[in-house]
Amino acid sequence: MDSPFRVQPPFGPELQDIVDYGHELLKVYGLCIGLIVAGSAVIKRSSVKAPNGVILGYLKYQMGKFEESRGTILFIFAYVGLSLIFCTYSVSHPVVLMFRLGLVATINLPLLYMLGTKRTILNWALGCSYEHVNTLHRWCGVLVVAMIAVHAAISLYYFRWQYLIRNRWSCMGIVSGICFALIGISSIPAFRSKCYELFYGIHLLGSLIAVVGVYLHYPIARPYAGAAGCVFLFDRLFRLLKDLYVVKCEISSAYADTALVKIKTKCPWKAGDHIYLTVWGCRTLESHPFTIASNKKNSDHMYLIVRARDGFSKDLYKLGNTTRMGIIHGPYGRTPKVNKLERIILIAGGSGVAFTYPLLQEYAGMDVKSLWIIRDRRCTEWLPEQIGDLWVTAEQGRPDITAILDEWTNNGHDNCLILACGPQALLTSMENHVAAYYSKGHCSVKFHKEKFDW
Repeated sequence: MDSPFRVQPPFGPELQDIVDYGHELLKVYGLCIGLIVAGSAVIKRSSVKAPNGVILGYLKYQMGKFEESRGTILFIFAYVGLSLIFCTYSVSHPVVLMFRLGLVATINLPLLYMLGTKRTILNWALGCSYEHVNTLHRWCGVLVVAMIAVHAAISLYYFRWQYLIRNRWSCMGIVSGICFALIGISSIPAFRSKCYELFYGIHLLGSLIAVVGVYLHYPIARPYAGAAGCVFLFDRLFRLLKDLYVVKCEISSAYADTALVKIKTKCPWKAGDHIYLTVWGCRTLESHPFTIASNKKNSDHMYLIVRARDGFSKDLYKLGNTTRMGIIHGPYGRTPKVNKLERIILIAGGSGVAFTYPLLQEYAGMDVKSLWIIRDRRCTEWLPEQIGDLWVTAEQGRPDITAILDEWTNNGHDNCLILACGPQALLTSMENHVAAYYSKGHCSVKFHKEKFDW
């Protein structure tokens, strides 16, 4: 029988022993990744305070260019570094590297799929909603796609293409490789923002086909691909059976190119949650997230504040005053538990008030400070009533948000929970100021943000 190799590597029957050794090594890698995730979950859910406020302040400081904290960036570097070490340890030839890359990519699939789905045990373990681990999902995806790309390149160089297309296992590898390549290309920020619907479709269909292809590609991959497939199917079935509601949407136009959507639904939600909305006759195949700007305790209706930008939101605003049928799925989100002894500080920028307004109603009767920063006073027509302090930038200029935090938190000494939503610059300024409190040893202030692009 002809050799499957186009370029013969310098080993023969012992290749299987090399692959088996790599698999045993990868069990250690999988254990390390599991311990890191489990440790993160324990730290996240425990009430243990950092032994050193300086360390906590350093880790919490957000680097504006990356829009992530130093702690998150260090975690990503450690994760990528550990993965590369296991990929290259005791590798003597590109073919060995090819097998090792495939194994490392495969063992990361369950983690990648758990980070990318909305209903998994990982979200519960970490005590946060899916959107707060999206950065880790993206970096895990970059790592997996890059490894698969190099794995495929080495395969195509060393193996005869006639051999590859004659075998089911190699054909399945090619199919899954193409799917991951398309997912990677469509995930480029510029592509994702301009062609979100295409990105979503490629992600959804490609993820399913890719994991089936990996399962059939190589026997060693089956436990990991099977686990990833179960995560994917559970998430989709749960959302289809439990999170889906057909609703009537009453749409009206408001100031500053804003659409207000009123929805009557039996869907249970909590203050601070968000849903995904599809409106029939307005890019019907699209589904986009919006924070619920009403409290279930005070209203039977969901209210959404939709700023018209591009695509779906712009078309929704152009509908004017009308009623359309639609679909919502959710709700999603998780706000921190509130200690009754804490002072609650709510800060919103622009349409970020959709997050803080229902929370203000939720915490009525408690020690609450609220600030809404808007460009024009006419934005107040978005809400049925005035809330807290109002700062109009067209009249008062930009607020000194750090001075406001110092006043309301007693320079970081008081027991406070800050809940904020708004432009990235506003959130970064607040998060870094809270990190400065930690560096001074004042660790009684907690900060939670809901981020949107403005």
